[in-house]
Amino acid sequence: MKLHVISSSSAGNCYVLESEASALVIECGASPETMFARTGIDARKFVGAVVTHEHGDHAAHIGKYADRAIDVYASQGTLAACRIDKAHRAHTLRPMQSVMVGDFVVRAFDVKHDAAEPFGYIIEHEECGKVLFATDTHFIRYNFKSLRLN
Repeated sequence: MKLHVISSSSAGNCYVLESEASALVIECGASPETMFARTGIDARKFVGAVVTHEHGDHAAHIGKYADRAIDVYASQGTLAACRIDKAHRAHTLRPMQSVMVGDFVVRAFDVKHDAAEPFGYIIEHEECGKVLFATDTHFIRYNFKSLRLN
């Protein structure tokens, strides 16, 4: 498993978890073109993108990812605030819901932030175990010790 850090700042956040067979985008704060150029990953390898909340540094390019045939996953509040809640490639998640995104298991959990309906994620894959992703949150009310996170 490789972690690609495309950008991580108030100008834009975007990361990619890449397994042997697939890749998952975390945050759409950088354009797909920038992400593809910085990773060199074949577009066919991407199984989806998860977004924590609607602020531009995390979601400015969410519609472009959907336009590039990459399914995007977020809360209803985030998708609505980004104005893509009716898009074919937009998928609504609920807190504590787990979904398969390619060969990744993604579980959303609610966090506290000044956004419509912000989420953090536990992302699981056989190549990396369980990874917790949370950003821009005042605190996390859950205790994840029993999950044996990496």
